[in-house]
Amino acid sequence: MNLLVKQLLVLWSDLGRNIQAGSRLVVLLPVQRDLFIFTYGQALLLLLVSFCLSFGYDYYNSAPDNEFSIYGLNYQSTLYLLFFFSIFCIACLQHNFTSLLESIILLQAIVPAIWLVYTSLIYASGFQQVLDHELVSWLVFLGYLAWYLVIVFRLIRDIYQVAVPRGLILVGVYALINFGPLYFMPNQPLWSATPDSGRDSSVATELNVEDTYYAQTEMLGSAVKALLQQRPGIIDLYFLGFAGDASEDVFMNEASYARTLFDERFDTRGRSMLLVNNRKTVHLYPLANTHNLGLALHEIAGRMDTEEDILFLFMTSHGSVDHKLSAGFDLLLMNDITAEAIQSGLDSAGIKWRVIVISACYSGAFISLLEDDHALVITASGGDRNSFGCGHDGEFTYFGEAFFGKHLKQGHSFISAFQLAKEEIEDREQREGKVASRPQIFIGKEMEQKLDILINRLEDTGRNNWAISRPGTGIVENTTAMEDDR
Repeated sequence: MNLLVKQLLVLWSDLGRNIQAGSRLVVLLPVQRDLFIFTYGQALLLLLVSFCLSFGYDYYNSAPDNEFSIYGLNYQSTLYLLFFFSIFCIACLQHNFTSLLESIILLQAIVPAIWLVYTSLIYASGFQQVLDHELVSWLVFLGYLAWYLVIVFRLIRDIYQVAVPRGLILVGVYALINFGPLYFMPNQPLWSATPDSGRDSSVATELNVEDTYYAQTEMLGSAVKALLQQRPGIIDLYFLGFAGDASEDVFMNEASYARTLFDERFDTRGRSMLLVNNRKTVHLYPLANTHNLGLALHEIAGRMDTEEDILFLFMTSHGSVDHKLSAGFDLLLMNDITAEAIQSGLDSAGIKWRVIVISACYSGAFISLLEDDHALVITASGGDRNSFGCGHDGEFTYFGEAFFGKHLKQGHSFISAFQLAKEEIEDREQREGKVASRPQIFIGKEMEQKLDILINRLEDTGRNNWAISRPGTGIVENTTAMEDDR
């Protein structure tokens, strides 16, 4: 028994020695060969360490509601087989099989340190707000890949004593075998989120793609049928909310709240509708996509006096660096929304007076295409900036909370509410150390006077005595709140 314990302690000590020496290789420091312990036991232990790192990372990345995936073992096994095959191919090309064990141990000894640095960079990149997070993740990965291959290149040259051109060929073989197949293999983690984790099963809806698509005509027709006709001689305000991305409830919540606010405070009851991408509302509202947006605008225009009435179009979703609004909903493949599509839909419908509010990252870039003498355009960010507050459990985005949740509850002026919201957002972002989102506004030269007339009418009707609860627990259909597990 004592002998066994002693052997285990030796194995553990040798493992620590190999990892420590491998860490020096990672930072490109010179390492004496005799610092490594080359045994089959160490090769197995280093492979086990590598597996445990993947196991722990996948668990953490999918926690707390996750489950072990047996298919993840197949994926990991494939990665190790590719690694061994690449080492074998290099040995064949060099006609040197005596260095196989040495190659395995050296290349595995660098894994813990380089993996720690890579995951730390990925984690840290999530806190920056300057660049698109997906872009940053790719940049980190490409940097990691280049760094890793430089280390492998140095090791191969050292192990096989080859010149630079030959070393480049061998590291190319290594990279091709280890990384090439990954572009064709589905990534299968060892742990994955439990299906519908975080959702209340009584609220979540199984998504039937075919039924959802075929239901759109009837759902849109029902929503449009409920719209009231314009009133002659009165500037009526119509509201259309567009919640584009189903991956986070905040967009649904924000659009629903804004609709209820306008129904109660801006006299749009019976003249408002929603387009929403979310599992919880798939049987309540038409989908938020380009097709339904265009149809909704045409139908609303048919009930408006387009020379007199005003449309308030509110769009909330993720925005991309190429200036598109996400229309994402699981398996329902839909095109993202462009400024051209919005402008075309409004122009085609013949809607003259328009207030367009877009709550999304990079949304300021939409203004240049939506500018019009008869338009007011408000965006949550500059064309090169992120906006903040997205999240599955969020009640509002930063912009939505300040603009709709606070200042439009206290007054009827969209322009004044924007100015106050902008100041509040700037203060909040500064306190939290975030890069300024820089909300934007464009006021058409004919629009401000038109809105003054609307404001006077609303204030004359005495619609100030209204209070709305924050949307933290409700999907709102008119004034009836339904329980939402957010």
